[in-house]
Amino acid sequence: MQNLNAALSRFSARLLSGVAPRSFTVRLFKSAALSAPMFILFGSARANADLLFTLPSDPIQINATTGGTATFTATLTNTFPFALYLNSNSFSIQNPSTLDDTLFQSYFVPASGPPPTLAANGGTLTIDLFQISLPAGTPLGTYSGLLTLQGGADPLAAGDMATSQFAVQAQVPETSGPVCLIAMICLSGAGMLHRRRSARSRSRTVRTPALPHHPLPAD
Repeated sequence: MQNLNAALSRFSARLLSGVAPRSFTVRLFKSAALSAPMFILFGSARANADLLFTLPSDPIQINATTGGTATFTATLTNTFPFALYLNSNSFSIQNPSTLDDTLFQSYFVPASGPPPTLAANGGTLTIDLFQISLPAGTPLGTYSGLLTLQGGADPLAAGDMATSQFAVQAQVPETSGPVCLIAMICLSGAGMLHRRRSARSRSRTVRTPALPHHPLPAD
C-alpha cells in the first residue's frame, strides 16, 4: 500500500511538472471525458427512477369496542426503465394491530403461473394490497406502521423498491345523537297517529237523544 501511494505521489509530481508521458496524459483525459457523460446519464436515471407507492393519507377508522379489519388500497407507478417484479415485502406495525399481506402475496406471488409485473416507464396499478386488524377492546388511539415493497428486474430480486406509511384509528362510533333523533321522530309520529285515530273515533260516535219527561197522573 505504501509503495502504491509513493508511486502515485511520484506520478502526480511528474504530471504537474509536465514530465509525465504525453500519451498517458491524453489517454487519461480522454477516459475522463468519455466517462463523465455516462456517469451523468446513469446517475440522473437512477436518481429519477423510482417506484411510486401511495397509500391513504388519513387513518382508516375501526370500531375500538368490537374490533375489525381495514383494507388498504395502494396505487403503484413504475418509473424504472424496466418491467418491475414485486416479490416480497417487509413491515413494522404498532401493537395490538396486526398486518395480513395475503392480498399482496396472492397477486404478486401467485401459487401458479408467471408473476405479474409493472410495465416500465409509467406502468400503474391500483390494488387492495393488505389488511390491518384490531382486536375488540383496543384502547382508543391511532396505530401506524411502515410497509416496504421489495423486488427488482427479475422474479428473484429482493431490493427495497419503495416504503409508505399507513395508520388505523381505534374509536367508538358516535351513534347516540342520530339514534336519539330517530327515536324522537318515531315517538312524535306515533303520538300524532294516536291523536288522529282518537279524533276519528269521536266523530263517528252517535249520541242517543234524551226522551221527554212526562209526570204520571195523580190517582
